[in-house]
Amino acid sequence: MIIGVILLASVGLGFVNEYKAAKTAEALHSSIRHRCVGLRDGQPQTVDVTELVPGDVADLQLVVAVGTVLPFTPPAHILGFRPLPSLFFLALAGIVVCYLALIELGKYWFFRIYHAPAKPEPRQHTTGHRVRRRAAPFSTRALSPAARRPRTGKRAPASQHSTAPAR
Repeated sequence: MIIGVILLASVGLGFVNEYKAAKTAEALHSSIRHRCVGLRDGQPQTVDVTELVPGDVADLQLVVAVGTVLPFTPPAHILGFRPLPSLFFLALAGIVVCYLALIELGKYWFFRIYHAPAKPEPRQHTTGHRVRRRAAPFSTRALSPAARRPRTGKRAPASQHSTAPAR
């Protein structure tokens, strides 16, 4: 009984603390205006992040610069930041260079093997192809187990389709 009361009190206090923390975070978030520098029509403009649309290019260089330099500034100790070792940045640069080299090598191998035509051939569609394509997943042929077997293109002899008993 006592353990149950302690458990209920613990759950209740945890819920109240989480609720207060969520309300505080929501109040802080609503009081802050999130803005970034974005390129619109080739011109840099300060834009609210909620107004970003596809086609806008957000400039994140300032964010990366602040994140890199902040641990080396005097307020960093007060805020609890510690600078990363310089070996980390060297390893990170090496990883990025290796990644880019592997991507370029993969693209080279892919495009060496696959030569896409300069202009793709137009598709030849028959009448009603869109209806058949949309209805195919719902047809009985697609749902039957026999339809899942690969087709060979040859029809079975008529004797196999007969339902008469064998003699």
